[in-house]
Amino acid sequence: MPHRLAILAKRKAAQKGWNVKPELVQSGFGYSPESIILAEYHLQRLNLIKINKKLYATRQGETYFSTAIKIALEIKDNIYVYRYDRGTTLGASMYALIDWKSNFHSTQEYLSYLHSITKEMNILKSTWSRGYRYYLSLILRYHFETMTDPLSLLRKILKLRNEIESLL
Repeated sequence: MPHRLAILAKRKAAQKGWNVKPELVQSGFGYSPESIILAEYHLQRLNLIKINKKLYATRQGETYFSTAIKIALEIKDNIYVYRYDRGTTLGASMYALIDWKSNFHSTQEYLSYLHSITKEMNILKSTWSRGYRYYLSLILRYHFETMTDPLSLLRKILKLRNEIESLL
């Protein structure tokens, strides 16, 4: 039986016209079965989801799900082997966006962080398409619970692009 967060992700994706299986969302969600349980805790801590008989997204939580779905769509469109695998890509993007190290203490601070990720992804996409595809492929395989966060990873890739440009 899929976790309730994966079921909520399925509902949010369906609202965007995207059909995913919650089992596939859960399979893309990290490297251990506990990852999705910990993610639920972090999302509750930031007031992005609530539980009232069933799990639902708050108004601010809609931004989290929208961002995860946008990233999943980008992965599907840019990484050939994942073009038909919507559920796993959604699970991986949700996993990547979790505040694993509890760096953010307010919902607004976290939402600003999501906005920064989206903004810098657009910069990378418009200036270095190969680096952008590389970043998207890392979202699928990176162990965000123990390593750097997606924004820091993105900034490292942008820095690499600048170093390459300075050599040319």
